[in-house]
Amino acid sequence: MVDKKVVAIVQARMGSSRLPGKVLLPLGGYPVLWHVIQRLLAARSLGSILIATSVLPQDDAIARASASWGVPCYRGSESDVLDRYYQAACLAGAQAIVRLPADKPLLHPGLVDDVVAEHLHVGADYTSTMPEDFPNGMTYPYGLEVEVVSFTALERAWREATDPADREHVLPFIYQHPALFKVQRVQVPGNLAHLDLRLCLDTPEDYELLQRVYAALWREDGPPVAIEDVFDFLDRHPHIAGLNRAVQQRGAR
Repeated sequence: MVDKKVVAIVQARMGSSRLPGKVLLPLGGYPVLWHVIQRLLAARSLGSILIATSVLPQDDAIARASASWGVPCYRGSESDVLDRYYQAACLAGAQAIVRLPADKPLLHPGLVDDVVAEHLHVGADYTSTMPEDFPNGMTYPYGLEVEVVSFTALERAWREATDPADREHVLPFIYQHPALFKVQRVQVPGNLAHLDLRLCLDTPEDYELLQRVYAALWREDGPPVAIEDVFDFLDRHPHIAGLNRAVQQRGAR
C-alpha cells in the first residue's frame, strides 16, 4: 500500500573514488541511476522518489538527468550528506525515508516494501536489513541492503551529530545509539541467501558483472529484472559470478 509520506531518497554523486561517474554509466543503454529509479517505481510502498546530489559542478549531469526523467532532485553539501538528506526530506515532506545509495541497480523492490512495512508496523526510528557489524555478518548479496529512517530520528541526528563520519555516512549516529533510538533489524528471506554474490556497483569488476547480467536478462520493453533470474543466471555462469568476488566491501556508506 502506498503511503505518500514514505519517500525514497537516492544519494548520487559523480565523484566515486573507485569508479568515477559510476551512477551514470550505461547498462543496456540507460544510466545506472535510471535503473535504480525504475526498480524503486516497482515498489508498492513509496509515495515519491527524490534524488539527492551535491552542488559541485561535476554533479550537474545528475541534476540534468533527473530533470529529463521527471524525478525531483535536491542539491546540497558534498561532504555533509546527513544535511543533504535532511534538507531533501524536508523538501519532500517525508515522515519515513528509504535511504539508498545510487549504486544498487539490482535492488529488490519487494524487499523495500517489506522493510517499510516492518518499520511502520513497529514504529521504529531506524529499520534495516544490514547486520550490526556490516560489512560482516551479511546473509545476502551486497547491493540489496535497505534502510528506513523516521523523519524525527533523522532530524535529531541532523541536530546532534557532530562527528564528520556521522555527517558523511548519514545514519550511523542513529543505529550506533540504540539507547536513544528504536532500532529494528529485519531478517532477509532465505531465498535471497546467496552469500557468494556481489550485486552493487563500486569497482570496474562490479560494472563488468552488471553489464553481463543486464545484457543477458534486461529488456527495454520489459519489467525490471527479477532477482531470482539474476541468481539463476549467475548460478549457470559461475565465471561471471566470480568476476568481482575478490572486491572488498567497504563499511559505513
